[in-house]
Amino acid sequence: MKENRVLTRIIEKTRKDEVNGIQFGRITRIDWENNLIFVVLKNEQNREISTRLANPYIDMNDLNWSLSRSGLVEVDFNTASGQPVIRDIHFSITQDKKAVENGERKKVLHIAADRIVIEGRIEVIIKSGNAKTVYQSKDGRLKEEADKIHSSATETNKILGSSVTIN
Repeated sequence: MKENRVLTRIIEKTRKDEVNGIQFGRITRIDWENNLIFVVLKNEQNREISTRLANPYIDMNDLNWSLSRSGLVEVDFNTASGQPVIRDIHFSITQDKKAVENGERKKVLHIAADRIVIEGRIEVIIKSGNAKTVYQSKDGRLKEEADKIHSSATETNKILGSSVTIN
């Protein structure tokens, strides 16, 4: 039931964006010399359009990543110049050909960046099987749970705190 509500919100946002002049597409090629990015829009599979980059935080590595993995880009048609521009790159979960387990391809989310910020107003949970890390904003607590926790360092491995309890 929760997934249906999330999917409904995504569809509503997509419809609202299309009304506001934003459409989604995939980068097909990049003309570095003329600083043009060619995109095929999601709802017009045969028409390639040329765009420029509008977001100063997206660099050429991001564009190359999107091109090599067929990532979605957000194209804005409501610009002062009248030329469509790329506003954002959307990462997607894909089936990785190399990540195969028991003959089944596994879904992989690959995010590559110089810095990644994941921010949750209340908490952030990272979980895999029996291992879990919880970051709580209310009291600044970090909680790790796992069957085994391994910590190593090539130099000093420090544990700092007003008090440290072991067992």
